[in-house]
Amino acid sequence: MRLAEVEHGLKELFPLHLAESWDPVGRQLGRDDQPIRRMMLTIDATEAVVEEAIAGQVDLLLAYHPVLFHPPKRWNGDDPDVRPLTRAAAHDLAIWSPHTAFDAIQGGVTDWLVEPFGCGQPLRSANTPGASRKITVFVPQKDLEQVRNAMAATGAGSIGAYRECSFSVLGTGTFRGLPGTSPAIGVPEQLESVEEQRLEMVCPDSQVPLIVAALREAHPYEEPAIDITALLPQPQPNTGAGRMVRLEKAKSLNQLAEMARIHLNVDGVEVADGAGAPSKHKVLAACPGSGADLIPEAAAAGATIFLTGEMKHHEQLQALRHGMSLILAGHTNTERGVFKPWTKVLQKAFPTINIKRSRRDRHPLRRV
Repeated sequence: MRLAEVEHGLKELFPLHLAESWDPVGRQLGRDDQPIRRMMLTIDATEAVVEEAIAGQVDLLLAYHPVLFHPPKRWNGDDPDVRPLTRAAAHDLAIWSPHTAFDAIQGGVTDWLVEPFGCGQPLRSANTPGASRKITVFVPQKDLEQVRNAMAATGAGSIGAYRECSFSVLGTGTFRGLPGTSPAIGVPEQLESVEEQRLEMVCPDSQVPLIVAALREAHPYEEPAIDITALLPQPQPNTGAGRMVRLEKAKSLNQLAEMARIHLNVDGVEVADGAGAPSKHKVLAACPGSGADLIPEAAAAGATIFLTGEMKHHEQLQALRHGMSLILAGHTNTERGVFKPWTKVLQKAFPTINIKRSRRDRHPLRRV
């Protein structure tokens, strides 16, 4: 497979519109025509991991964290921040990152994180991509089909796998043409009353000018009444940032912390008691990595305990003031184990590619 084909499959697994706006997900390095026979999975594309990939003749490094969080202002091949990319480019090693898109999808990093506690709902739902509009126009009954067909032919009325979708309802329109007008019905300076259909059709934002032009061409009126309404994106169920889990049985902070420790396979976690938090918790919020941005959503969802990787000092105090106890397990600890089950998922998605996990990718810190 070529990189462009593999990238298409990766975008189906990890839709990039689900990523946070600040997150430089997707292709970090590579060309469309690069052949991909071997893929390596890693949390971080460190220099050690890149060298491992080069030695193993890997063609694509799927790195959970983007390499280019803070793009350099100049490309110095000796700079340790750019050296992994320089080495990868010299050896035709492509790099692709799913990061927060991987967090948001159903069955992704966040769902893996809350696995011991049950199924969760997103704290912040993801939205269907693409801006859309609804065009409403008022048409005499006899001209309804002509106008609807003209709008559909230029891109209006597509909803999912359905085309020519519209809604119309009968009503009465009135108008009075000023001197010099040429109304299709009645005469200038006289109040006219006409039975009209209110026709509504949705369309992509980019198609609005073409659709309105076609509508005007097909419409019998000299000046048709047209409304254009911006539509809010629809939330995608079970997809988005963070998770809120309603526990089957209320558990103490220590019990939940031990469940997290075992699941994440770590020596220990840090905990804190929220102000006024209950001794046993029924609603848990979670976010892999750094979850502080979701504190308001977690509090609004009624969570009394928040599991995440890390929070800054004042973010911890904010969560505690909201009455949420904390379990902090370390940033990368809350992400690192997801590639074990996902190796099989990716192998099934790309059966002609040899997929393996990095042996040199590891937590940057160690306990002493």
